[in-house]
Amino acid sequence: MYKPVVALLLLAAVANAQLVGWRNCGSPMATIHRINVSGCHQTPCEFTLGQVVRIEVDATALANSVNLPFVMHATLLGLPIRLLEGNACDHLTFGSCPALNQNRFNFQIDYEVTDIIPPNIPTTVTSTVWNDFGDVAICIQVDAITRAAA
Repeated sequence: MYKPVVALLLLAAVANAQLVGWRNCGSPMATIHRINVSGCHQTPCEFTLGQVVRIEVDATALANSVNLPFVMHATLLGLPIRLLEGNACDHLTFGSCPALNQNRFNFQIDYEVTDIIPPNIPTTVTSTVWNDFGDVAICIQVDAITRAAA
C-alpha cells in the first residue's frame, strides 16, 4: 500500500540485513516488516557525496489506495529539505497498485547523495507515503550524515 521510506525517507536500502535504528513516525495504513538501506546496517547511516543509495521498504497494506505519492526529505536546522518525491506505485518490486488491504508489497528506489545537505552535519531523513485521500499511510525516519568524497 504505502511504502516509501524510506522513501521513503531517506537514503536507503537493500542488503539482506534489516536496518537497525530506523523509526516509525506514524504508519497507520501499513504494517512495516523491513527497511533496508544499502551500505548501512545501523543508524546513523553515513553516505558519501555521489554515492547511489538503494532504499527498500517491505510492508503490508492496511487499506486500499490507487496511488501512493511519497516525499523523502531531510531536516536541517529544523527546516525540511526535499530530497526525492514520486509515486511508490512506480517503484514496486513486489505487489501492485492499486494497493489492496492485506496485500504485501515491496518498494525500492535509488537515491544519489548530493551536496544539498552539507557534509558532516547530522540530519534526520523522513520518508512519507500518502493514500488517495491525502492521509499519511507510512512514515519512517532514519538518522544520517553525509561525507565529502575522498
